[in-house]
Amino acid sequence: MNHNEKGMTLLEILASIVILSIVIISIFSIMNSTSKQQKEQIKEVQQIQSGAYILKQITKDLRQSNSVDDITGFVIFKNDINPGNSIKYEYKKILGELYRNDILIGTEIEDFSIIPDGKRIEVNFKINGEDYQTSIYLR
Repeated sequence: MNHNEKGMTLLEILASIVILSIVIISIFSIMNSTSKQQKEQIKEVQQIQSGAYILKQITKDLRQSNSVDDITGFVIFKNDINPGNSIKYEYKKILGELYRNDILIGTEIEDFSIIPDGKRIEVNFKINGEDYQTSIYLR
């Protein structure tokens, strides 16, 4: 009797399928983990950029102002030389949103305050647990 050993047994095929399945599952697990990390990093970068933008905008507006009025619910930066250039900042705590002249400039803001202290203005806010603060001196 002549045995032909050119084919594969059922056991060899099953072993190949199991090994291939383990490799494929590992690859998909790594891809899924990498995707989650990327999304978290993108959100963190956007948060940092948003915080930097808000600080930059407030600093720019304060540098062009010569007084600050703190009215319940919003803050107005006044320019006595050109009164039409007054800037209004409004923080809507319930929504976590910051508006500049009724235009949304920041979201997911947990806390926001502008504290005038003579010629020194203290700006503090928090986005997703990260504190942002600066002191600005009026000229």
